[in-house]
Amino acid sequence: MIALIADDLTGASDAGVQFARRGLATHVVFDVPEGACTADVEALAVDTETRAVSPAEAYRRVRDVADRLCAMQPDHVYKKVDSTLRGNLGAEIDAVLDAFDLQLQLAIVAPAYPIMERTTRDGTHRLHGTPVHETEIGRDPKTPVRESNLVRLLESGSRRTPALVSLQTVERGPQAIRDEVDALARRGVSLVVCDAETDRALRAVGKSLAGRRGVLWVGSAGLAEHLAELLELPQRTYVAPAIDASDGPVLLVAGSVSEITRQQVATLTAQRDTTVVALHPSVLIGRDAACSAESDRGRDTVRATLAAGRDCALVIEPCAVRTEGAHELAEALGRVAADAARSHRLRGLILTGGDTARAVCRHLGVSGIHLLAEVQPGVPLGRLVGNSAVRLHAVTKAGAFGSERALLDALDRLKGDI
Repeated sequence: MIALIADDLTGASDAGVQFARRGLATHVVFDVPEGACTADVEALAVDTETRAVSPAEAYRRVRDVADRLCAMQPDHVYKKVDSTLRGNLGAEIDAVLDAFDLQLQLAIVAPAYPIMERTTRDGTHRLHGTPVHETEIGRDPKTPVRESNLVRLLESGSRRTPALVSLQTVERGPQAIRDEVDALARRGVSLVVCDAETDRALRAVGKSLAGRRGVLWVGSAGLAEHLAELLELPQRTYVAPAIDASDGPVLLVAGSVSEITRQQVATLTAQRDTTVVALHPSVLIGRDAACSAESDRGRDTVRATLAAGRDCALVIEPCAVRTEGAHELAEALGRVAADAARSHRLRGLILTGGDTARAVCRHLGVSGIHLLAEVQPGVPLGRLVGNSAVRLHAVTKAGAFGSERALLDALDRLKGDI
C-alpha cells in the first residue's frame, strides 16, 4: 500500500487519482480508518485539513495521522503538497519524517506539475513562468505565498537541512540525480529539492530513487503520476468506470476565488443551460439576520432550480474575501449544497476549492471518496462513501487547476456525455 498525506481534499484527490488510474483501489479519507477497513485499499490518501492552520497545529495534526499510518506499515509514503506552495510545507514534512523516523531518512521534494504550468528552476517555483509569490497565489485570502524559492522556504519552515539538485543535473538523468542525492545526504542534507520544468525531468526524479526504500516523496499530482508507474505497486489494467445514467441535475459548488475558476464557470454557463446562484460573501460570513436571509435565499433558489430539473452552479460574488471569513464562507456553501443534495435526486456534484469540497462532504456526513477516474489532468472523479444515504458521484477540483473547459468536461462526464 502507498499512504498519501495531503493538507486539503482536492489535493488528496488529484494526487490519489493517479494511482486509481493504474487500477489500484484508491480512497481519500478524512481520518485514518481502522485496519480492517483498509484491507482492500491499495492507495490511501488522508486529508489533514491543515493548509490554513498555524505551523504548530499543522505539525500536530500531521504527526498524529502519520503515527497512525506508520502503524499500518505502508510500503511507500507520499507527502502531497500544494503545486503553488500554499500551506505549511516544512512543518508537515518534519511531522511525517519524525513519525516514520526509523523507516524514512530522506525527503525528495519536487512539487512541479509541468502540464499545469507549475515548474521549478534554480529552486524557484513558478506558475505560468512567474514566481508563485508574484501571481494571484501571493494574494490568496487564506494562505498567501510569500516565498517562491523552495530551499529558502524549507530553511524557514523545517528543522532539517535542505539543498537543491539543479535542473542541469536533473536533465542528465536518473543516475546523475542519484549520485547528487547521495553526495548531499553525506553532507547532512535530508530535504532534497529537485528542479523540473518538463514531465521528462520529473519522471527522471522519480526514476532515480524509485527502487530505494527510506524515501519520503514530497510533491504534487505531477510527481505522483510518475510514481504510480515507477514504484513497486500492484500493476493492473485500468478500466474506466461507467457512470449511472440515471436522471437528475448536477450541482456545481464553487467556493474558490481564483480567477481561473471564474473563467471555468463562465465557460460552463455559456455552453450549457445552467442556472447560476451567486451568494455575497461579505453577507454570508456575518452572524446576523442578513446572513441568515442570504443563506436562505441561496438554499431556496438552489432547491427551486434543481426541482425544475436544471443544472445549478452555486458560486460566490466576485469580491475580496477576508482571511478570517473564509472558513465561514466554506461552511455556508457546504450547508446549502448538502441541503440540496439531500432534498433532490442528483446526477452528481462538482466541488471546486478544497475548503468548499471538504465542507460539503462534512455536511453530507460522508467519510471520504472512492477515486475512480480523471476528467482532466488534476481533476478527479469519485464516489462519496461512508453514508449509505448519500450515493453520489463527485468531481473535485482545486481552485486554480484545470483548463477553461474543466467544469464543462466535469458536467459532461457526470451526465455520461464523454
